[in-house]
Amino acid sequence: MVVVTARTRDAAVSCPGCGTATAQVHGYHHRTLKDVPVDGRQVVVHLRTRRLVCPARSCPRQTFREQVPGLVERHQRRTVRLVRQISQVAQELCGRAVARLAGVLAVPVSRSTALRRLRRLPLPELTVPRVIGVDDFALRRRHRYATIVIDAETGRRVAVLPGRDAATLESWLRGHPGVEVVCRDGSATYAEAIRRALPDAVQVSDRWHLWRNLCDKVLLEIRAHAGCWATVNPPRRSSRADRPRTPEQGPRATRPRRRPARLFTAPRHGPKHRQTLCPHARTPRFAHRPHLPPDAGRPLPRPPARPPRRRSRDSGYPPAGADPEIGLHRQRQPAGPLPQPGPRRKRPPSRPHVTPVASC
Repeated sequence: MVVVTARTRDAAVSCPGCGTATAQVHGYHHRTLKDVPVDGRQVVVHLRTRRLVCPARSCPRQTFREQVPGLVERHQRRTVRLVRQISQVAQELCGRAVARLAGVLAVPVSRSTALRRLRRLPLPELTVPRVIGVDDFALRRRHRYATIVIDAETGRRVAVLPGRDAATLESWLRGHPGVEVVCRDGSATYAEAIRRALPDAVQVSDRWHLWRNLCDKVLLEIRAHAGCWATVNPPRRSSRADRPRTPEQGPRATRPRRRPARLFTAPRHGPKHRQTLCPHARTPRFAHRPHLPPDAGRPLPRPPARPPRRRSRDSGYPPAGADPEIGLHRQRQPAGPLPQPGPRRKRPPSRPHVTPVASC
């Protein structure tokens, strides 16, 4: 860091209130300023200024602080050239990008400071171009829209108008005369506003909307004559290989059924029986089975249907999965009706407990 110590000259200064020159010192004031970096190092300036006394008794300001024009402005902690440099970078990048680049340039600033310097920049003088372009854009889709006016020759933004109605554009065109050519889209609202405000101006359709409208018209014509195209250029007859096949008609529909027959009916005699089985076998286990049963390719017989069960004593009730002790008890009981339970024995009445009393 480079530190520079400076002070103002002992010269007369005019009072900002009445303009009377004075050099009478009332006191001193110290200010710390940041300046442009030198050789990649920050520069800090410690400046001592004077507080002067106004000699005019009718002046409302009895004392005032002298300023250094060209070096620093009032209530600022950066020099004029440093503020100008930050403002130019903020105008090109804006926001967090300014903070990152300023850190590399040894001028640490925050994004809020960069945005604040950008807002303080004066607006450039508005010059109405000869050829303008008008279009709308969405600030919030389906809710808020705005109209933008640009210079069609340079692409520079001229104005941004609230809304996209005809009255807003018409009032702006009336307040800025000198437009000769207006490039717009196919909106009838903008066309009516331009016709009212600038009756002598030439309205031109922009290139993108022109190509878009042409493509839409061509597609409508093609769809309208779709039947004519079918008669002029009939579809050719597709060959057998080009015909679409359903899963039931494809070559793989019968392959799983024919494969066992081709495999098990191959010749098994001679020393090359393994070579004859290999082309038909998809897995190695078929090639190493020289002796196959004659009915290997036949489907297995379906097991006979089980007769319906009856809930009786001789039919094996209870079914499988029940308690095995119940089934064993059923087998050991003789056939016949189940024994009925006997009469229930009555419980004798309870007697109260009598404690014997000892004799005296």
